[in-house]
Amino acid sequence: MTPTRRQALLGFLALLAPSASEARVGGGGGYSGGGGGYSGGGGGYSGGGSSFSHSSSFSHSSSSSGSGGGSASPEAVIAMLIVGLPMFAAHAFIMFQGGGRRTRSTFSGGARALPPVLQPNFSGTDTVPGGSQRYEALRRLDPNFSEALFIDFAQLLYARVQELRGRGSLDPLKPYLPAKIQAALSKDIAGLDEVRDVIFGSTRVTEVAVGPVWVTITVHVDANVTERRGGQTDTWLCNDHWTFRRKVGAVSPGPERMRALVCAACGSSAEPRDDGTCPSCDQPRGGGVHQWELGKLTWKRDRLPGLSLSPGGGVEPGAERPTLVSADLAANLRALKATGFSVENFSDQARAVFKRLQAAWGALDWAPTRALQTDALYRVHQFWIDRYVRGGLRNHVEDIEIIAVRFAKIDVDAWTESITVRIFAKMRDWTVNAEGDVLGGSAHDPRTFSEYWTFVRSAGAPGARGPWDINLCPSCGAPADNINMAGVCGYCEAHITSGAFDWVLTRIEQDEAYRG
Repeated sequence: MTPTRRQALLGFLALLAPSASEARVGGGGGYSGGGGGYSGGGGGYSGGGSSFSHSSSFSHSSSSSGSGGGSASPEAVIAMLIVGLPMFAAHAFIMFQGGGRRTRSTFSGGARALPPVLQPNFSGTDTVPGGSQRYEALRRLDPNFSEALFIDFAQLLYARVQELRGRGSLDPLKPYLPAKIQAALSKDIAGLDEVRDVIFGSTRVTEVAVGPVWVTITVHVDANVTERRGGQTDTWLCNDHWTFRRKVGAVSPGPERMRALVCAACGSSAEPRDDGTCPSCDQPRGGGVHQWELGKLTWKRDRLPGLSLSPGGGVEPGAERPTLVSADLAANLRALKATGFSVENFSDQARAVFKRLQAAWGALDWAPTRALQTDALYRVHQFWIDRYVRGGLRNHVEDIEIIAVRFAKIDVDAWTESITVRIFAKMRDWTVNAEGDVLGGSAHDPRTFSEYWTFVRSAGAPGARGPWDINLCPSCGAPADNINMAGVCGYCEAHITSGAFDWVLTRIEQDEAYRG
C-alpha cells in the first residue's frame, strides 16, 4: 500500500497508518511499513512531533519473552469502546504494520501516481507456518487454548489498563499485574486526567514459549490512545510489546471467562480478598495460577505527524505479492468440509459482505453492516466514520468489482473457527471535503488492490437457517434491520455478531502487513 494514504486530515491520525486523507473500509492504500513502527521510521512516524519509550520487566523462573516485528488484525476496541472480540480479534481487527522500511513523502497539493509497472498476483502462493504448529507445545498442556480468545483477553486488559491510568489507580487489576509491572505502568499517572479512545490497529502474537514453570506469550500491540493532561489532549500512537505468563498446568477457561476480567476458576466478578483469593471459590485470582498475568512490557509513544495526500488509481504495491497460505490450510479445510462446509458458499458470502461494507462506508451509513461484523470491528469502523463526518470529509467508493477470492488460512480450536481469505478487487476510491474538493484518490481511475479478510464463528455454529441471505438474521430468519449496538437481533434477541450462529467479519489486514 502507498506510504502516504492514511495521513490525518483532521489533525489526528489514529493508528490506522499514515493517512486518513483517503481510505476505503479496512484501510488500504495508505499502508506503510517501518522498522518496528509506522511510516518511514525505525519504530515511529517520521517527521513531526515527539516520542518516548519505556520498558519494564518482572521476570520469574523460566519466564521468557520476545519483541516481535510488524503486524497486520483488525483487530479491535475492547472495554473502552465496549467490545467482545472474537478471533481475533483478533485479532480484531484492522492491521497495518509490516516489513520493509519506507520514507513517507509529505507535500501540500496534488496526488502522487502509483507505480505503473505492478501487476496483481492472482495465482502465486507462498507457504507460511500454521497456527497448529505455533501452539503445538502449548496445546499439549492446554487443549482448550484459543488464540482468538487469548487476543480478546489481551486487548481487554490493555484497554482496561489505559482506562484506569486515567482514573489514577490500577489497583482493580492486581490479579493481572504483579507489583513491579503495576508500578511501571503507574509512573506517569500523576497529572493524567483521562485516557479514552483506545483503538487497536493490530494485536499479534509474536512468540510462544513453554518452560518448566511458566508458559509465556508475547503480544505486539499497535494502538491509538487519547490522553487528557492538564487541559491538553494528545493522541498517541502506541507500539507496545506485552509478555503474558501463566503457570504450566493451567487450563484455559471458556469464552465467557476469557472475554471478561473475572475469576477464571468460577466466573465470579467479585473483587478478590486481600490475600488474592476469590471470595466465591477460594481459588487464587493472581499469580498466573488460573489466568494470564503480565510478566514484561515495553512501550513506545509517538505524536501524530502532519498532513499528506494520497495517490490516485493504479495497482497498489502489495497486490503483486504471492498469497501467503498457511501450511495446515488443506488439512483444516478437509476437516471443515467433513462438517458440511462449502467453499463456494463461503466465497459467495465473503464477496457479499465485502461489497456491502464498501457501499455502506461510501454512504457514511454503517447501520446496515451491524450484523456482518464483530462488535470490535464495527466500533473501529464507526469510530472512523464519525471522524470523517466531524471533519467534513467523505470517502467515495464506486464501481466495486471483486476479481478473485483466495483461501489463505483456516484455524480451528476448541472454541472457535476462523477463515482468512485474500480478496482481490478494484474500485474508484476518492475523498472529498465539504466543498467537494478531491483531497485524495481518484474519482476517475480505478484502484486495484488486495486485502486479507478474516471471518470467525463459534466451533460447531449451526449456520443460517435456510440459504444464507445478507439481509436476514442468521438466527431467526427475520430481516436484519433491527440489530442494536450490542449486536442483538430485535426479533429473536440472539447475539448474532458473536459468531455463535454464522460467520462474521473480525479483521481486515493489508497485503503488505499480513504475516499469515
